[in-house]
Amino acid sequence: MTPGEFGSERRGMRLWELVALAAGGVLGSGWMTAPGQIGGSLTQSLLTWAVGCLLMAGYAVVVVELGIADQRTGGLIFHPLRACGPLVATVVAGSMWVAYAINPAVQSLSVANTLSAVAGDRDGKSPLTEAATLGEVLPWLMLAAAIMAGVFLLTLLPSRQLLMVTVSLTGVKILVLVTVVAAIVARHADGFSGPSLGAFSLDGMFTALKAVVPGLISASVIFSYIGFQAPVDFAGDVQGNQRQVARTIRAAVYGTVAGSFVLYAAMQVAWSLLVQDKSETAGGGAPANFVEAVQGTRWLWVLVVVAAIIAPLGSAIVFSLALTREVAALCRAHLVGRGLQTARFSRIRSSGRYDVYWLITLVNLGVALLIAIFAIGIGIGAGSSSIRSLHGLNSVSLLLVYTMSGVVLAVRPGRRVKLLPGAIFVLTALIVVGTGIGGREDGGPWAASVSGHLVGGMIVMSLAALILLAAPWLAERDLPVAGRVLGGLDAQNHLSRLGAWFGDASVPPFVWLVAYLVLLGVCAGLGSIAESMAAVLLGLASCGSLMLFGLLLRSSRKYMDAPDHNS
Repeated sequence: MTPGEFGSERRGMRLWELVALAAGGVLGSGWMTAPGQIGGSLTQSLLTWAVGCLLMAGYAVVVVELGIADQRTGGLIFHPLRACGPLVATVVAGSMWVAYAINPAVQSLSVANTLSAVAGDRDGKSPLTEAATLGEVLPWLMLAAAIMAGVFLLTLLPSRQLLMVTVSLTGVKILVLVTVVAAIVARHADGFSGPSLGAFSLDGMFTALKAVVPGLISASVIFSYIGFQAPVDFAGDVQGNQRQVARTIRAAVYGTVAGSFVLYAAMQVAWSLLVQDKSETAGGGAPANFVEAVQGTRWLWVLVVVAAIIAPLGSAIVFSLALTREVAALCRAHLVGRGLQTARFSRIRSSGRYDVYWLITLVNLGVALLIAIFAIGIGIGAGSSSIRSLHGLNSVSLLLVYTMSGVVLAVRPGRRVKLLPGAIFVLTALIVVGTGIGGREDGGPWAASVSGHLVGGMIVMSLAALILLAAPWLAERDLPVAGRVLGGLDAQNHLSRLGAWFGDASVPPFVWLVAYLVLLGVCAGLGSIAESMAAVLLGLASCGSLMLFGLLLRSSRKYMDAPDHNS
C-alpha cells in the first residue's frame, strides 16, 4: 500500500473519519431541492429515492472493490491507466476533473441561493433556482465565486486540521437535518396517510418506473447520492493492514449509501407533510425548497438555513480536497504536466513544510469557474435553473467515472464481482437515454430540456478529455508562447498513439469507449425530439452498450497482455 498524505502522519484515517468524508461528500445541497423536483405522489417519490439508492449501491460495489484491490490514493486514475491504457485514462481523468470541479461550484451556488432567499430577493425566491436574466443572476454568481474561492483556499490547511473541519461540519449537518425532519413530522403528522399501496400493483409500478428514470438526473436524485467514493479517493491513507483497510472502506461507503437513503426518504416524507399543510391552508403553489417551505416557523427556518449553508460547504470541501489529490495523481501518471506538483509549487512554509499543492488548487479553481460559466450559460440561455444545469453536468460526468471503474474491475484477473460491471455499463446507458427521452420540461424548447443539459455535460467532458490529450501534443510543436508554457508542464504525449491506429494496444479500448459515449449522446438527443422512438432507442442503447462492453473488455485485456503496456 502506497503511504498517503494522512497516513504519513502519526496515524492513518479511521472508520469514523472515512464516514465523515463519505457522508460529508454526499450530504450537500441535493436534499434542499430534490424532494420538490421529483414530483408525483409520495409513493413515486420514495420509489425514485429507492431506485437511486440501489443504483448507487451497484456503483459503490464496483468502485469499492476496485479501490481495495489496490489500495492507493488516486486509484480512480491509476486503475484505468493500468487496465485500459493512457487514452482511456485521459477520458476518465477529464470526466473526473469535470465532476470534482463542478461540485464545489454547485455547492457554492447553493449557499448563494440560500443567502439570496434570506435577503428576500424576488419575494423570497432566488434567481438561481428559477429562470432569470443575467442581470438578476450576476451578483449572486459573483458571491458564489467568492465562496468557491474560499473553499478551495481552505484546502491549503494542513491535512489533519482540514479533516477535523470536515468531520465537525458533517456531524453538525447530520444532527441539524435529523432535528429538522423530527420537528416537521411532529408538527404535521396529523392526518398523514402515508404512501399509497395501490401504486405497488403491476400497472402502478410500471407507470411509476417510467417516471422514475428521468427523475434520477433531472430531479437531482443521483446528484444527491454522489460523493460516497471519498474513502476510495484516500484508500492509501487508511489505518490498518490490507484486510482491515478493505473492511473499513466497505463499512464507510456502504453505510453511507444506506444511511443517506434513510435520511432522504425521511426528508421526502417531511416535504410531503409541509406541502400538504401549505396546500390545505393557503391553497397556493408548492415551495421551491425547504427554506421556503418552513418560513412560517422561525426557529425551524433558522435551523434549515443553517443546514442549507453548512451542508453544501462541507460537501464542497470534501470534493475540493479529493480533486487536489486526484490531479496530483494525474501529474504522477504523466496525464497532466508534472510541473504542477513540483516542490516549488506544492509547499508552503507555515510552522514547517507540508504538501499543499497550491498551484494545483489554483488551477482547479480556474477550471471550476470556467465549467460553471459554461453550464450556467446553458441554463440562462435556455430559460432554466442555473443550479439544475450544474446538477445534470455533475451527475453525468461522475457516472462515467463509476462506470469505467466497473470495466476496470472486470478486466482485472481473479475478480470477485463478475456480472455487475456489465450490468452497470448497460444501466448507465439506459439512465442517460431514458433521461433524454422522458426529461423534457413541459412547454420548453429542446435546449431547455434535461436532454439539453445532458448533451451539454457530454460536450464539457469531451472538451476536457480533448484538452488533456492535445496539450502535450501542442507542447511538442514549435509554437512561440503556448509551446514553451505547455512544455514546462512536462506531460507525456499520448495523442500520437492514435496515428498507429489499432497497431497500438491502447487505441482499441479508447475507440470503443468513444463509441459508447457517442451512442449515449445520439440516443439521448434523438429521444428528446422523437419520443415515439423510445422503445427502439432504449433497445439500441441496451444492445449497443452490451456489445461495446464486450469489445472494451476484450481490447483492455489485450492491452494488459501487451509486452509494452506499462510504457
